[in-house]
Amino acid sequence: MTILYSKYKDADPQQTVKTIKEHYASLQLNMEYSIEKHIDGVYSAYLYDVDGRWNTAGKGTTEAFCLASAYGESMEHLCNHFAFDISKTSERAKAYGGFCRYYDEIQLPIEAIEKVSPIVFRDMRSCCGTSNINNTEIIEIWKKVLQCNQTPFIPYFNISSRKTELLPDAVLSKLCGSNGGGSGNTPEEAIGHALDEAIERYVKYKIVFNNLTPPTIPREYIREQCPELHETIKQIEAQGRFNIIVKDASLGKGFSVVCILVIDNQTQRYLTNFGAHPRFEIALERCLTELFQDHECVDYLIDRADMTDWNTYESENSTNLSNWVSLLRDDIGSVPNSVFFRDASWEFAPWKIFDVYNNKIGVIHQLQILKENGFDVFIRDNSILDFPVYKVYIPFLSLSHIIFDNRLADEAIIVNHFFEYLSNDFPVDKKQTACDCAFSEDAFLLRMLLHNWNQELFDFLYATLLFDIHKPEKAVYLLKQTSFACATFLKRYIEMTLSGMDSKKKEALLYVFYGEKSITWLKHLEAGNAFALLQEYCQHSGLLKKNDTDANKAEWFKDELYQKIKSASQRTQIDQNRISSLLESFDCT
Repeated sequence: MTILYSKYKDADPQQTVKTIKEHYASLQLNMEYSIEKHIDGVYSAYLYDVDGRWNTAGKGTTEAFCLASAYGESMEHLCNHFAFDISKTSERAKAYGGFCRYYDEIQLPIEAIEKVSPIVFRDMRSCCGTSNINNTEIIEIWKKVLQCNQTPFIPYFNISSRKTELLPDAVLSKLCGSNGGGSGNTPEEAIGHALDEAIERYVKYKIVFNNLTPPTIPREYIREQCPELHETIKQIEAQGRFNIIVKDASLGKGFSVVCILVIDNQTQRYLTNFGAHPRFEIALERCLTELFQDHECVDYLIDRADMTDWNTYESENSTNLSNWVSLLRDDIGSVPNSVFFRDASWEFAPWKIFDVYNNKIGVIHQLQILKENGFDVFIRDNSILDFPVYKVYIPFLSLSHIIFDNRLADEAIIVNHFFEYLSNDFPVDKKQTACDCAFSEDAFLLRMLLHNWNQELFDFLYATLLFDIHKPEKAVYLLKQTSFACATFLKRYIEMTLSGMDSKKKEALLYVFYGEKSITWLKHLEAGNAFALLQEYCQHSGLLKKNDTDANKAEWFKDELYQKIKSASQRTQIDQNRISSLLESFDCT
């Protein structure tokens, strides 16, 4: 399908890639990419640092646009310190330059947040999951989350007061994730991307957690505004498998967000996608281009394993923390049944028509909507690699709305040390902590860390830990459907033990069915260390590589890159007050 409307990019995608590549050459980055065509008009680019082993991805309607998207995201992640985990770098790299993130930071005790950045402290309180908590308890939770007693404060520009304010950047990185980061060919394009992302996620949060019903946008309106996308929707539905519903996700407050629902009427599965942009056609395209361009996408969608099964309890499931994180990450997960209802929570109103449009006008529009809805906006210029990169923080709106309580803090500690435990010893007290915090309904950090582990292996991990803390009944329940040898060995051992079988008979039966390896496995279990069976499995399956020379080299390259990013910050010494002049040039008064 030919797209006739403008993408509103301030440079051709080929020029974007060329410019970023030139900057990367000075960093001696060895980047490789691959491009995958899913269907006509839907492309993904995967960008990979060969030496440092970090990556980003991009999507677009052409190869050029998706590659520019990937390069732009990589630039944003580098400058905003999201390309890789800087907390895992060496002490030498952390000390380099005398600062952690940016040249203009000030290290202060975490206790100082309450007075120096009260607006951030208010967000920290709102993310505790309870109102019955005092300030000291909040501080202690965050010391555990950050694994330190001090944290860097850096200046952000407050567009309301027209002054800079110190905000605890590492805390914001936890509270908001990468939300609100943006890069672009010009400052206005970058800030526009950042605002769009923050607004989109906020709207998604409000709809999911408040069981709201967005109004359906009339098809005639879609046809008038973007006939190409309207025709695409018609072609897909004509195949008879999918029903596509386009929803107005403005909250009735002017937010320029669209939501689409893709319903598989044969299997009762669905997908949701949200997209934000001041121009309706761009917002809708951001929803649609990942899924629809022509009739071939029907087969593509049928094969998607990540479509969500509809059930009558979605309203409860959708607010589970693990489900919410999945929705934040890639729009995969359940949404409340209210989203599908007919009686809307607000009335659809046609979007603002711009006689003339460019990215400056788009930023002005988004900032005005935020102001009308009572939101303050803080902007940070992180264009330290001489390419426009910004970070916006909008109190409450920017939050990921993840609960930062003692459970999550404990899980974070387990996750930070998990591969150390997997390679060496897993202390019993830490096994108990892991069972208490890392496998609950709201747990998600360990699951994200082990994203390449299937559910069977993840259950085996949990079962070994339960066994080692003397909870064999719970462990054997998790192993009902297991199939690989060391896991079935643990299951059989527990079953025979719970039945009261004596040790000699157990040993004899296990030897008959598992051979020589049963001798070693049995010693581990009798010593209360089922986790050793998982370690052995990970070693043999390639999931755990001891003395991985390439991995060690990658860590060294990350150290070097981290130091180069710091040097760039020191070299550029960006004055955040220059944002005032930038906004004045946008006519943001």
